[in-house]
Amino acid sequence: MTSVKDQIAEINQKPRSFITVLAEPTTACNLGCEYCYKGRNKNKIFMSKETTERMLSEVIYYNEGKKLPSSFVWHGGEPTIMGSAYYKGVYKYIKELECTEPINHTVQTNGTLLTDELIDLFVENGTSISVSLDGPEYYHNKMRPYLDGKPTYNQIMENLSKAKQKGLQIGILMSISNENLHWIKDMFQYCRENKFTFGLNPITDDLHADHKSMVKPENYLAACLEAFDLWFYQKEYSIQANPGWGVTSLLLSKGDLSDCSMSENCQMHFISIGPEGDVYPCNRFYGIEQYKFGNINEASLKDILVCNKRKYLLDRCSEKIEACKSCSIAKYCNGGCFHHAVVHNGSHGCPVNC
Repeated sequence: MTSVKDQIAEINQKPRSFITVLAEPTTACNLGCEYCYKGRNKNKIFMSKETTERMLSEVIYYNEGKKLPSSFVWHGGEPTIMGSAYYKGVYKYIKELECTEPINHTVQTNGTLLTDELIDLFVENGTSISVSLDGPEYYHNKMRPYLDGKPTYNQIMENLSKAKQKGLQIGILMSISNENLHWIKDMFQYCRENKFTFGLNPITDDLHADHKSMVKPENYLAACLEAFDLWFYQKEYSIQANPGWGVTSLLLSKGDLSDCSMSENCQMHFISIGPEGDVYPCNRFYGIEQYKFGNINEASLKDILVCNKRKYLLDRCSEKIEACKSCSIAKYCNGGCFHHAVVHNGSHGCPVNC
């Protein structure tokens, strides 16, 4: 594991301006999480082989044309529901494209369906995973049960142990409510002991669902500060942890490189593609027509990215948000997540949690 100092030194070496795709191969999920941003009643739609290959080729060739790498974050739904055969097809097709630039894959998973075959496949192809784990057993099972209400914690821990032994690169994502704040240190230590990366994600209202466990802004701020100190003051060896890593990369890259929620404008770097090929600014907007950019089966990515809806969203910046003009830290948070702004304020042009 590299030190925090080494991690920071690497920040400005990373290429910028490539498009990262939140690829959603299915809307189906085997869990019934209390706070799912898609709500509890999900349709079961699966991405076809044709749409998958169209998405891969359009994204990769777009980035390669700029001599930039490509990055796919496989999301959902639960992406591992697609099974090993699907991902074998993904890797096989990419090899056929004879790419010259790096291609990175991360799978955001609930961790319950990580078979030996999937783990081996991910290791072989340099794919990392990020697993949702919200705290100790009883709390995690309360928040993230199977659809029938049965607990998931033990299966996830068994799969994590197996994946670690096989050398899979693993990150843990902890969704923060008002109830699990006091377990941040324990979760961080668990990740550090296992050399997993660690991240926090606030539970907030969404366009598809509202949540009784939504974290208060002041509580999330306290959680972020605690996580930052845990990350920054590590000794001997270190793991990456967000939001500390994201905030530091934002500062040292002069605003060019950061997590989506704090970047100058997330639309410069991220899009989401759903199972039917529909393209959105983010997977949080999936199925909402007014935010749909187009369909990858019907137009090239190059044409989709110059659509009027995306141009409108690209115009968002803290300098144009009235409430941000007099704020001393606006150049760092850039007005925050515009999805949260839409949900809480009815407009993407408003800041949140100030």
